[in-house]
Amino acid sequence: MGAKEIIDNIGVLILAVIGGSGIIQIAPIKINPWSWVFQKMGAEAGKGLYAKLDSLEGKMNNLETKVDKLETKVDDLEAKIEAVDIRVKSHEDQRDEQETVGRRRRILRFADECRKNEKHSLEHFNEILDDISQYKKYCDEHPKFKNDKCTISVEFVEQAYKHCVETDDFL
Repeated sequence: MGAKEIIDNIGVLILAVIGGSGIIQIAPIKINPWSWVFQKMGAEAGKGLYAKLDSLEGKMNNLETKVDKLETKVDDLEAKIEAVDIRVKSHEDQRDEQETVGRRRRILRFADECRKNEKHSLEHFNEILDDISQYKKYCDEHPKFKNDKCTISVEFVEQAYKHCVETDDFL
């Protein structure tokens, strides 16, 4: 056997060892050709996956930005709704006060009619007594509202009602 044949046989032996076990160990270094091949194949196959992951990450960042903007808009809307609620409450308070002023006018007019000895029906008395109840309730709930404008008229209407009930003197 010549030197060339010995080298060829050693090469075949090395290939057989590599092909059979897949590992050649030289001192503490391990060489696994299949790992290297699979690693290169995985890197090639994963390029598309990595690109998709990068794209998804960009989309997620974009969504987070949009969510932050949306939360800001929701906060702004909540503040505007609260401002509208305050204005509505203010208008309701003004309306309630105007209704109470209207009740006071009806009470005063009714008391003046009773002073002139005008007769009223039981239903009319009932309506004015409802106005008196609502008027008193509003005054109790709103101490700043000026109430001293018709207290005497309220007492007069209540006395006139008692008199009409006792004498059955309704219209």
